[in-house]
Amino acid sequence: FADFMELEDSARLRNAISSRSDGNDLTTAKARKILTRDPVTLEATASIQEAASLMAEENVTALLIVRPTEELTEEDDDQLLGILTDRDLCIRVLAQGIDTNILVSE
Repeated sequence: FADFMELEDSARLRNAISSRSDGNDLTTAKARKILTRDPVTLEATASIQEAASLMAEENVTALLIVRPTEELTEEDDDQLLGILTDRDLCIRVLAQGIDTNILVSE
């Protein structure tokens, strides 16, 4: 009886693991497959306050900071300047008492 239970439990565990990994394996998924929305961007000329408001409005924890439209040329194919996260806002702005009216590029 004990051998039967051990085999039965082993088979159930194996089935549970294989069905779970087939349905939700993020380790092998391509990024474009799991992304469900376009990234949220903000021009570098926006203020920190505007960035925080956009994060709240869009319910995101990070923004891609891009070159201002007027600075782009036809040769510019790289408009991404960086990323601003909610952690950046807490540690580099709020904790240090920095004015939220300054530009995110500063």
